[in-house]
Amino acid sequence: MRQRILVVPFALAAVLMSAGSAVAQLPGRAEWVYIMAVPRSGNDQVFVYRYADRQAWLFDLSIGCFGLWRNNGADAVVQSPGIFAGIGSTFHVDGQQCRIWDASEFELAR
Repeated sequence: MRQRILVVPFALAAVLMSAGSAVAQLPGRAEWVYIMAVPRSGNDQVFVYRYADRQAWLFDLSIGCFGLWRNNGADAVVQSPGIFAGIGSTFHVDGQQCRIWDASEFELAR
């Protein structure tokens, strides 16, 4: 599997992303993540795999990302102004954007 990570300063993000993209308009860094699973509880949680540290994360999301179940197995972008998935971070998938309210790291079974 090819590892993909995107950690770029704001100015370069504007070049890499489309001009109309919400990701390109935010300061901080953007990282690709892989959507592992969306629990049946709805659109407020998602399990993702972070390519940078090869760890699984559970995100509690705000409203704004609907139909996340359709994106199982897809890549998404986490925009973090500071630490990964910290205060002010947003989750971007399929043209939608929502805030990350909480993030928990999990160990992957080997």
